Amino acid sequence: MISIEGLEEESDARRGRNNVYARTLQGLRACRKARLIIGAAASICKSNYHDLVNREYIELLAKEGVHYLWYYIYRPVGADPRPENALDKDQIRSLREFIVEQRKDAPLQIIDVYWDDEGKALCPGAMGMSHHISPSGAVEFCPPLQMAKEYINEDGSNLVEIFENSRFLADLRKLTAADSRGCILMENPERLARFLEEQQAVDTTSRGTVLEEYKKMKPVAGHDMKDEKIPEKNSFFKLLKKKYFFGFGAYG
Repeated sequence: MISIEGLEEESDARRGRNNVYARTLQGLRACRKARLIIGAAASICKSNYHDLVNREYIELLAKEGVHYLWYYIYRPVGADPRPENALDKDQIRSLREFIVEQRKDAPLQIIDVYWDDEGKALCPGAMGMSHHISPSGAVEFCPPLQMAKEYINEDGSNLVEIFENSRFLADLRKLTAADSRGCILMENPERLARFLEEQQAVDTTSRGTVLEEYKKMKPVAGHDMKDEKIPEKNSFFKLLKKKYFFGFGAYG
């Protein structure tokens, strides 16, 4: 899976390099030549919404041999978070509507992990459906939440034990699910930072400033649209999500 954060200008701005978009397309073509299963990922924000949330972009990726497109919602984190670039509620709703409509007949698979088959919001981390392993081996709650208390060992043989028995992950699942069905990092960063500090979680980045960054964050719109449910229309995805996105008891 290759991240594409926008077309020419946006890709250069987001990656801090030149000619990023053209080189990314070259990477896709190399993958296609090697007969790989190819995915493209996009973190949708205000500055790339119109470039990437449209049928033309989906068809462009399909022509390049991409098999699935994974839409994420931009999380304003890091040393330069740019919260003004986060989607507003209307844009999140429009993104959900777009995904549901395009899944009916898109020339590739469109994936998201933010809503179940009925269109109710969920958090994969709160469900325990997935967590994230950093390059250092830290088992993090999710990719943008870069603090942890456990690390995998050299051969990863303790991973199942961490997933099943980590009190830190379990308490964070409960905290997140109790807060809303959306993203606690976006909707309640103050509460999250307080929890991480109380837990004495370790910063897993090379910056060493993550906790202070979270303390400075202000709430932005999340994907929990409360009673505005937009259910799946594609029968395959509706069945798939009903079977695998049922919440694992996280939301009662």
